[in-house]
Amino acid sequence: MEFAETWKAVILLDEADASLAEWGDVDMLRNAVASIFLRHLEYYQGIMLLTTNRPHSFDSAFHSRIHFSFNYEPLEVQARVSIWGTFPDRVKATISVEVMLQEGDLNALENMELNERQIENTVSMTQAVASEKKEVITLDTIRLAAGFVKISSSKTSEVSQASPI
Repeated sequence: MEFAETWKAVILLDEADASLAEWGDVDMLRNAVASIFLRHLEYYQGIMLLTTNRPHSFDSAFHSRIHFSFNYEPLEVQARVSIWGTFPDRVKATISVEVMLQEGDLNALENMELNERQIENTVSMTQAVASEKKEVITLDTIRLAAGFVKISSSKTSEVSQASPI
């Protein structure tokens, strides 16, 4: 933090919930590290960006030191149109598998209520499966991958809500 202040740099703490989660009685080392970080944060004069998918897991001591926060709302259809519109070109640029989407298939993809991370995971999974099986990518392939991604996302959400870090 001292270097960041001296250089007038912005600090990015990605996945901040892993470091700033609610304190507990179990992990004393983690509590000690969090306490030291909190002390440094108290006197930090620069800009620090924290990213998290779980803002409610932050300890209240950290919440009181956050001056500004914002949420990303779920993607609107037009944003999904833009992301899915690049899908065929992205696949062709990274692997040698054919993408066979029919007219109207992109509309079907755009109507899937996935966030940007879920779309990215769907694309990665679709590419991996198609490459391994040496198959053409179709709407059905993408839907199958998206289904797994949605299930995985909901399970991860349930686990993180049920158990603290």
